[in-house]
Amino acid sequence: MSDPRPARHDDLAAPQGQGVAGAPDMAAADAAIAVSLLVSTRDRSAFLSRTLASFERIESRRTWELILVDNASTDATWSLLEAFARASKHRVRLLREPRPGLSHARNAGVRAAAGRILCFTDDDCYPRPDFIDAVADVFERNDIGFMGGQVLLFDPQDAPVCITKRTRRVDFPPGSFLANGEVQGACMAFRREVFDQVGLFDTAFGAGAPLKAAEDCEMTARASFAGWKGGYFPEPVVYHHHRRRGEGALHILQNYDYARGAYYAKLIARYPRRRRGILKEWYWSSPVSRQASPTACVRLWRELRGACRYALAHAGADPLP
Repeated sequence: MSDPRPARHDDLAAPQGQGVAGAPDMAAADAAIAVSLLVSTRDRSAFLSRTLASFERIESRRTWELILVDNASTDATWSLLEAFARASKHRVRLLREPRPGLSHARNAGVRAAAGRILCFTDDDCYPRPDFIDAVADVFERNDIGFMGGQVLLFDPQDAPVCITKRTRRVDFPPGSFLANGEVQGACMAFRREVFDQVGLFDTAFGAGAPLKAAEDCEMTARASFAGWKGGYFPEPVVYHHHRRRGEGALHILQNYDYARGAYYAKLIARYPRRRRGILKEWYWSSPVSRQASPTACVRLWRELRGACRYALAHAGADPLP
């Protein structure tokens, strides 16, 4: 088994541009980190440079770190990450996670992170330069355990999917049901204590996993049902350059349908006292509740397939890896 510990590049990207000789004791430096920004990537060396350049443009008055996780890439991703870490003005940590799947990669990042706030974006997103401060400000001003922010379309030629354009705050009281998409994994953050209490991302969910997506809403739902307040705040902004059009956009929406059904099934299985409310939310969120068109019925069919896949796994008949 590969060593799960991170390959540390603090010497290559120490805080405030300090080299090893001038760097403070690492334990003390870790304790001072306010925010960890975690990004997972897999086989995207052809597009990654633009994303890394957007991280380099981040400016913050807080002490923060950037954690980049190579999720079993077979291309030049690792070499690109190493070159970036050597040249970056930021504190950068590089990790390798050999098990494919976004949730595996994110969990590796969570384990390695030193920040009090752990925030996430994707390897095809470009955060605004004030992203770290915008996230930190939200947590300093609000008694919350988790949050989501704006995800805007970078290229207007891309399909308008995987984005969140709301410009008003939305509060999620403890115990709230969070519909898929309320908080997008491309722009979300948690207090470290949330992971301490409810655990890591479910590795059956997320890109590259059997249940395809929904690791973000599954995690936020667990946090909410554990008693944490949350919210959507429009101030933290990333631009999503997903490059999906036509069939590519349709494919990701189909994956979301499948994952959504699995997500509902997990909530129903895990929280029996909430089953009636969850089933109501599922029904009213479905387009079938408004019009039983062929398209709506196909979407519901995909959700039911995902729900059955999770139910079989939960019963032990078809274990998830």
